[in-house]
Amino acid sequence: MRILHTSDWHLGRTLHKVDLSGAHAAFFDHLVETCREEAVDVVLVAGDVYDRALPPVESVELLDDALARLHNFDWEGSGLGDFGKPTRYVARQIARWRKQYIAARAETVPAMDQWGDWLVAHVPARESAYRWRDVSDVVGAARDVARALRQQYRQFGTAAAPGSEDHVAVELEFMAYLCARESAAWGAGTSETGRQYRRQQHKFLDDHLGRWLPDFCRQLDRQTGQSFYICLARLCDRWMRIEHGPGYMAGSR
Repeated sequence: MRILHTSDWHLGRTLHKVDLSGAHAAFFDHLVETCREEAVDVVLVAGDVYDRALPPVESVELLDDALARLHNFDWEGSGLGDFGKPTRYVARQIARWRKQYIAARAETVPAMDQWGDWLVAHVPARESAYRWRDVSDVVGAARDVARALRQQYRQFGTAAAPGSEDHVAVELEFMAYLCARESAAWGAGTSETGRQYRRQQHKFLDDHLGRWLPDFCRQLDRQTGQSFYICLARLCDRWMRIEHGPGYMAGSR
């Protein structure tokens, strides 16, 4: 493992009233280039990242951009293709954080317990929360998934509200739309059109819903109780199993 050690970035600092943001930007360019050329595995930052407790917005944006570029790499090409678990990343991280908090707490804080319960029960109902390993840019996963979905929706004359493209309700609504169009085609006697819509449904399952909906449904099914959404998740999971056949697992097709 290669570790690049840095320290005391002090973003937002001025020297004799001279803004150092340009120097910091040049440093990040050099840092990113070095990490790529030397195949660095870990960047260690000791000391102060910002120069003060409330840094300027420009310094925060500069750091965000640098971190995004550092994380934008070919993880499969670097030999990490089979590293870790491919699904339920967000849910697994939340469960681990909560377990660590419970093990380390010295006293009971009701507000923290309530917050932990809320986090576990509110894993994002979005494809991008489960598809983080299907793109080369982890930071841009949500943006990439949303772009692909917008193109697919547009192909069939539909559109979703900006920012909602990969929500479970929107993707299921689009699937229902395709099913309705298929039914109408068969009813009108245009069998070829009906078969086209049927093929598109399978494609949408393979490319999107089938890659994450089963994991999401199982996550909800683990919750206690018999709420409407838990029952709906179980129904969705059964529908996926029927649609894809015995032995179906998320992302297997």
